[in-house]
Amino acid sequence: MSYRTDLLSDITTKVAGTSFRVSTELPWQSGDVPLYVKNKKNIYIDQDQTDVTDMILTISHDCDIYQRDTVVEAYVAVDAKNEPSDTDSMVESLISAKDSITGNIKNLCEVQTEITGDVNVYTFTYTFTKLYNV
Repeated sequence: MSYRTDLLSDITTKVAGTSFRVSTELPWQSGDVPLYVKNKKNIYIDQDQTDVTDMILTISHDCDIYQRDTVVEAYVAVDAKNEPSDTDSMVESLISAKDSITGNIKNLCEVQTEITGDVNVYTFTYTFTKLYNV
């Protein structure tokens, strides 16, 4: 399973019964407008983006250790003038979703808010770090 799949499942459970919904669509554009801006209060989760870094390389390569960082971004937009009353709860739920992923040495979630006109866009950047050897 991908981190995206696990996040979709956990976030869907956490926001059930709120004014927010989780879309299984990827956060693509409709014309030149991202779907998360067009469909406010819908949470969109992007695909996993993975980067592998050499951590410790041995001469014989029998004990090489690598670090794999997987980044997943989630987006949600709300009306800035009439922000839903459960927005803070939604933000907390999305931040805590990082804890639903196990088996990593580090799980992070950074949140950025961008205000454009009368729209608040929240971007959640999840980073999952795992060490492994080949």
